Amino acid sequence: MLINDEKTSELSVLNRVLAVCEDGRSFYQHAAQEAESATLRQIFREQAQIRSEAIQQLSNEVHKRHGSPVHSGTLKGTLQQWYTDIRARLSHSQDHVFIQQLEETENQTLGELKRAVRSLHDPALARQLGSHLASIQLAHDRMKSIGEDLRARAH
Repeated sequence: MLINDEKTSELSVLNRVLAVCEDGRSFYQHAAQEAESATLRQIFREQAQIRSEAIQQLSNEVHKRHGSPVHSGTLKGTLQQWYTDIRARLSHSQDHVFIQQLEETENQTLGELKRAVRSLHDPALARQLGSHLASIQLAHDRMKSIGEDLRARAH
């Protein structure tokens, strides 16, 4: 029974991570369409692609465990994107709003991935999630740096 419980737990963890990655992918794709800066549009498309690759790999892991991967994000992610759209439309700098919100989204994704890595019993799966964690940490750091640059130029 313990093996089934571990498998169920792994599937649950993987699907939570998939949903959060889908939030990020969707948000980056949307930001890429709405951003004012061509440079940011390209960065956002790259980040959406990184999430798409993570989603594909993690979905494969769910299938290997005979589970069904989730194909949608979280309600929180959807509400966050709507809220950001409203703020961006009311702002003098949509790009600043998107960067700020994407940095916050990355914080949440990092938190979820860290919890997931700690909760897994399968070391290989934990390493795989760890590699996605590293990619998203880099994205977070990049968004934070871009945000700091935008704030510095605004003053």
